[in-house]
Amino acid sequence: MLDSDGYPRVEVLDSITEMYFLDALDLVGELWSYPWAYRKELTPKEAAFLMFDHEELEKLEVWRFLTGGWSGNESLIGALRENLMVWGFAWQVSTKSGLHIFAANKVYRQLREEELATEEAD
Repeated sequence: MLDSDGYPRVEVLDSITEMYFLDALDLVGELWSYPWAYRKELTPKEAAFLMFDHEELEKLEVWRFLTGGWSGNESLIGALRENLMVWGFAWQVSTKSGLHIFAANKVYRQLREEELATEEAD
Protein backbone atom coordinates (compact mmCIF):
# COMPACT_ATOMS: atom_id res chain seq x y z
CA MET A 1 0.00 0.00 0.00
CA LEU A 2 3.01 2.23 0.54
CA ASP A 3 6.00 2.61 -1.76
CA SER A 4 9.61 2.09 -0.65
CA ASP A 5 9.78 5.70 0.62
CA GLY A 6 6.62 5.31 2.71
CA TYR A 7 4.32 7.28 0.41
CA PRO A 8 0.84 5.97 -0.44
CA ARG A 9 0.73 4.30 -3.86
CA VAL A 10 -1.43 5.94 -6.53
CA GLU A 11 -3.75 2.92 -6.77
CA VAL A 12 -4.37 3.09 -3.01
CA LEU A 13 -5.18 6.80 -3.22
CA ASP A 14 -7.54 6.08 -6.11
CA SER A 15 -9.29 3.33 -4.14
CA ILE A 16 -9.79 5.65 -1.14
CA THR A 17 -11.78 8.01 -3.36
CA GLU A 18 -14.25 5.19 -4.18
CA MET A 19 -14.55 3.36 -0.83
CA TYR A 20 -17.43 3.37 1.60
CA PHE A 21 -16.64 6.34 3.84
CA LEU A 22 -15.92 4.41 7.05
CA ASP A 23 -13.61 2.03 5.21
CA ALA A 24 -11.77 4.97 3.64
CA LEU A 25 -11.26 6.71 6.99
CA ASP A 26 -10.11 3.48 8.65
CA LEU A 27 -7.62 2.79 5.86
CA VAL A 28 -6.20 6.30 6.03
CA GLY A 29 -5.76 5.80 9.77
CA GLU A 30 -3.80 2.60 9.13
CA LEU A 31 -1.58 4.30 6.53
CA TRP A 32 -1.04 7.54 8.46
CA SER A 33 2.56 8.45 8.98
CA TYR A 34 3.41 9.82 12.44
CA PRO A 35 1.32 7.69 14.82
CA TRP A 36 1.18 10.58 17.29
CA ALA A 37 -0.71 12.61 14.69
CA TYR A 38 -3.68 10.24 14.31
CA ARG A 39 -6.23 9.70 17.06
CA LYS A 40 -9.74 8.35 17.42
CA GLU A 41 -10.72 10.98 19.98
CA LEU A 42 -10.94 14.73 20.33
CA THR A 43 -9.38 17.00 22.90
CA PRO A 44 -11.90 18.77 25.12
CA LYS A 45 -11.17 22.06 23.33
CA GLU A 46 -11.77 20.46 19.91
CA ALA A 47 -15.05 18.96 21.10
CA ALA A 48 -16.13 22.34 22.45
CA PHE A 49 -15.13 24.07 19.21
CA LEU A 50 -17.24 21.59 17.24
CA MET A 51 -20.05 22.03 19.80
CA PHE A 52 -20.14 18.32 20.67
CA ASP A 53 -21.29 17.74 24.22
CA HIS A 54 -20.40 14.58 26.13
CA GLU A 55 -23.68 12.87 25.26
CA GLU A 56 -23.23 13.54 21.55
CA LEU A 57 -19.58 12.42 21.59
CA GLU A 58 -20.70 9.07 22.98
CA LYS A 59 -22.71 8.53 19.78
CA LEU A 60 -19.83 9.43 17.44
CA GLU A 61 -16.87 7.67 15.95
CA VAL A 62 -14.08 10.20 15.46
CA TRP A 63 -10.98 10.38 13.27
CA ARG A 64 -8.48 13.14 14.00
CA PHE A 65 -5.60 13.57 11.57
CA LEU A 66 -2.72 16.02 11.79
CA THR A 67 -0.63 15.99 8.60
CA GLY A 68 2.56 17.29 10.16
CA GLY A 69 3.18 18.94 6.79
CA TRP A 70 4.25 15.62 5.27
CA SER A 71 3.18 15.32 1.65
CA GLY A 72 2.26 11.63 2.01
CA ASN A 73 -0.30 12.51 4.67
CA GLU A 74 -1.49 15.45 2.58
CA SER A 75 -2.10 13.09 -0.35
CA LEU A 76 -4.21 10.83 1.90
CA ILE A 77 -6.32 13.84 2.92
CA GLY A 78 -6.60 14.77 -0.76
CA ALA A 79 -8.00 11.31 -1.52
CA LEU A 80 -10.51 11.65 1.34
CA ARG A 81 -11.52 15.05 -0.02
CA GLU A 82 -12.38 13.43 -3.36
CA ASN A 83 -14.59 10.85 -1.65
CA LEU A 84 -17.99 12.51 -1.62
CA MET A 85 -19.31 10.21 1.11
CA VAL A 86 -16.41 11.06 3.44
CA TRP A 87 -16.80 14.77 2.88
CA GLY A 88 -20.60 14.68 2.97
CA PHE A 89 -21.14 12.37 5.94
CA ALA A 90 -18.09 12.74 8.17
CA TRP A 91 -15.99 15.86 7.53
CA GLN A 92 -16.20 18.35 10.37
CA VAL A 93 -13.29 20.78 10.05
CA SER A 94 -9.92 21.34 8.41
CA THR A 95 -7.47 23.98 9.57
CA LYS A 96 -4.52 25.70 7.96
CA SER A 97 -2.25 23.94 10.46
CA GLY A 98 -3.08 20.58 8.83
CA LEU A 99 -5.63 19.38 11.36
CA HIS A 100 -8.55 17.44 9.85
CA ILE A 101 -11.41 16.11 11.95
CA PHE A 102 -14.06 13.66 10.82
CA ALA A 103 -16.94 12.23 12.84
CA ALA A 104 -19.85 9.93 12.06
CA ASN A 105 -22.64 8.45 14.09
CA LYS A 106 -21.76 4.95 15.32
CA VAL A 107 -24.98 3.73 13.71
CA TYR A 108 -23.19 3.86 10.34
CA ARG A 109 -20.60 1.34 11.61
CA GLN A 110 -23.35 -0.98 12.78
CA LEU A 111 -25.17 -0.71 9.45
CA ARG A 112 -21.93 -1.38 7.56
CA GLU A 113 -21.17 -4.47 9.63
CA GLU A 114 -24.69 -5.80 9.03
CA GLU A 115 -24.31 -5.14 5.29
CA LEU A 116 -20.99 -7.01 5.16
CA ALA A 117 -22.43 -9.93 7.15
CA THR A 118 -25.33 -10.17 4.70
CA GLU A 119 -22.93 -10.14 1.74
CA GLU A 120 -20.88 -12.95 3.31
CA ALA A 121 -24.02 -15.01 3.91
CA ASP A 122 -25.07 -14.75 0.26
